Amino acid sequence: MKRFVLLAASAIATIAFVDIGRACSVPVFRYALERWTPDSYRIIVFRNKELTAAEKQAMDKIAKAGDIGYGPPPVVSADVNVNDELPEYAKDLWEAHKDKPLPHMVVQFPAFYEIDEPLWTGPLTVANTEAILESAVRKDIARRLVEGDSAVWVFFESKDAKKNEAAMDVLTKALKTAHEEMKLPHELDEEDAEYDTDMSEGVELKLSFSVVTVKADDEGENMLRGIVQAFDAKIADRMEPALVPVFGRARALISYLGEEITEENVLDACFFLIGPCSCQVKGMNPGLDLLLPQDWDQLISGMIGAEEELPPLTVPTAAPPAEGDTGDVAAPAEGQDIPPGDDDQTASTPPDESDAGSESASIQEDTASEAAVEPSSEEPAESVAFIRRSLVGVLVLGIAFVLVASAFTAGRSES
Repeated sequence: MKRFVLLAASAIATIAFVDIGRACSVPVFRYALERWTPDSYRIIVFRNKELTAAEKQAMDKIAKAGDIGYGPPPVVSADVNVNDELPEYAKDLWEAHKDKPLPHMVVQFPAFYEIDEPLWTGPLTVANTEAILESAVRKDIARRLVEGDSAVWVFFESKDAKKNEAAMDVLTKALKTAHEEMKLPHELDEEDAEYDTDMSEGVELKLSFSVVTVKADDEGENMLRGIVQAFDAKIADRMEPALVPVFGRARALISYLGEEITEENVLDACFFLIGPCSCQVKGMNPGLDLLLPQDWDQLISGMIGAEEELPPLTVPTAAPPAEGDTGDVAAPAEGQDIPPGDDDQTASTPPDESDAGSESASIQEDTASEAAVEPSSEEPAESVAFIRRSLVGVLVLGIAFVLVASAFTAGRSES
């Protein structure tokens, strides 16, 4: 089923790339890095009295994580006093956690994924808050992505060393093949070389896959492990190694567990990620955003067209939570699939009025110029061709939506 989703998306991307007249020859991984803002995770804190100084410090960290960048916040939070009338969204959650010591923190997946089970629950402490928002591996993933990696393959080790070794051998061979044989869209069509030239001023547009490893006994990555359990709950028991490719602004594409780790599957994912991004709407592509608060726009603007080094990431590495105070990572029910991301996520731009005015004026000027052009005798034929390409584009995107939706529906039925 997982392979079907990627093959369908890749095939449709290829059709659209040919028939729509190269509507978007930018690779999926690059388009996602530049345009797809992450979905917002939700954190609710239940309390029945004034917070202590340490607890207020923890709340401040959560608020700061939600105040990053110009687009939708990576984290939205709520401070709920249970002595007051509860807001509607908090009633069911409070009913499920009212026996817990207060203040109590509940972390939920982005609303679009429709996962009712919390991602994590536990006491409101500084250590817990830091472990939720940051970790060494997540920081490493972010840095690799803004430095130009097409994708970062996260390798979750199992408790079995032999299985880990075999899975790593498969991954290594597959990525070697990808680097040697695969090409980016502009390398397949010389007319698309202009995009590569424009972007080379900041960071080279390249095909590059890297690997980061999460040890089976690394408790500091429990939050990351809990997030990807949304793909497959069996990742939690650590009996089989797992692979998760992460691209764009820390978007996990899919998971492969145990026997699913094959060269064929790895190459399918690589092919999808480097292919032309015909479907520019984030919600019509498979994947799940990681909880990784970063000002991606700042990082990218510092990367593209800038000679200076990349600015440091905004979230430092955190120490693991204190023993006995770590809370619980609650994965979704086994077999529960993740639908594609939020369909209204688009490029986020700084609220600069002068830039907005310039862009608007430029669009109006271009429109006026086109209107002023005298039609030639060949224009009707070109218009018909354009209409045909547009209709094909709409048909292709419609087929993409139906196939992806059908795949996820079938996955739920099988479970």
